Amino acid sequence: MKLSDNKATISFSNGTPSFDVPVYAGSIGPDVLDIRKLYGTTGMFTYDPGFFVNSSLPIRHHLHRRRQR
Repeated sequence: MKLSDNKATISFSNGTPSFDVPVYAGSIGPDVLDIRKLYGTTGMFTYDPGFFVNSSLPIRHHLHRRRQR
């Protein structure tokens, strides 16, 4: 991925200072936000309700599920 000329600013309504994150141009699909420093800077994590369904399982689990169908 290539660093884009854009940046994103995450702001909070609780008084936490705004946080700028780099934007990378995707080679396929949409641009992405680089949030690697989010926790270290803000003390906050992100929440992705689809993560368990899609990304957190080892590939073996997905292959096993396909074979069962």
